[in-house]
Amino acid sequence: MPGLLGMDVDAVRGVATKLDALTHALAQILGAVDGLARHASSFWLGPDAHEFNDWWTNQHKPALERVHEAMRELAQSARNNADEQERASNGTAPVAASATHGGSAPPVAAPSANGPTTSAATDGQSGGLPDSGGKAAYESTVQHLPTGYDQWGKVPDQCTSWAAFRRSELGLSIPYGHGGAMGHDSTLSPIPGAIASYGSGTDADPGHVMIVEQVLSPTRFRVSEMNYDLHSGYRDTQIWDKLPDGTWKSEADGLVRVIKFTL
Repeated sequence: MPGLLGMDVDAVRGVATKLDALTHALAQILGAVDGLARHASSFWLGPDAHEFNDWWTNQHKPALERVHEAMRELAQSARNNADEQERASNGTAPVAASATHGGSAPPVAAPSANGPTTSAATDGQSGGLPDSGGKAAYESTVQHLPTGYDQWGKVPDQCTSWAAFRRSELGLSIPYGHGGAMGHDSTLSPIPGAIASYGSGTDADPGHVMIVEQVLSPTRFRVSEMNYDLHSGYRDTQIWDKLPDGTWKSEADGLVRVIKFTL
């Protein structure tokens, strides 16, 4: 009715869920088309093939990636606003705002002496996620589609596929891209559930993507990851420490990287 202000929280969350599904569908289309374009280069050579590949890589693919990102942000905005409305209605204090559009970040879990828990953190920063089923849960869920991709538009048994599975397991949106391209902002601070990646995500520099499982301090976090060894290996014990210059160093192998986050 005209002049009425307010929100049906469940309905707005339903909008966010439908937008997530459409965003996921677009990611699958992007992955499939990208795979076809790459495959064509194995049997099509010459100026026309180069023009075809350039058309997709430099014009249409970036345009669709921007649409995908806009849809992801729109879904997150709806979800954040619904969360804020629910907190306001319940008379609870809002949590610290996230870097996504349209509202606050969800509460994160508090650290425990026995590892990740599901209780709410009091400082809005440190904490961990509910335990994942690990590689066994991933292998029982992932689908090896005829396109060469999984149900999330990623290559199975790679770091990107694990990241998509874990985000899906947590009920979080799945950014488009592969490897290092899944993380977007090196100025953000890690939060549990965030994408953490390094590299550009290109053929020349595929990089690597991980999931932040636990924030141990403002300068220290633990991740889960797959294919860290280039043989589809899985681990959830890797720790990254922040250096004075803003880069991050892994405890396991001493790698120093600029890490980008997507919350």
